[in-house]
Amino acid sequence: KAFQAQELEVEFDILKKDVAQSYASLPKVRVMFCDPPYSLGFFEKIVRMELSHDRIEQEGLLIFEASAKEKLDFSDLEAAGLTNFDRKDYGDTAVYFFVKRRKT
Repeated sequence: KAFQAQELEVEFDILKKDVAQSYASLPKVRVMFCDPPYSLGFFEKIVRMELSHDRIEQEGLLIFEASAKEKLDFSDLEAAGLTNFDRKDYGDTAVYFFVKRRKT
């Protein structure tokens, strides 16, 4: 409804799949939002899969939700072409924002 109120045309799909089994077959996307179970290492898995399969478009966004207490491992971000540009905390939840750049 928020998109309708702004008269924005937005097309999106919500996928409820095992990410490890389906990531390679995803289409290229402009925005990827991930809300996995917290503190199970899903961020690092997503970054490694993006490094291998390149599913986020150039200048696209990865929005990742995690526990505010969880320390995410950013060591593979640059190789995957991702740059962290913001973090917002909402109580016990942190939302991280990344932009996709060219891989180095």
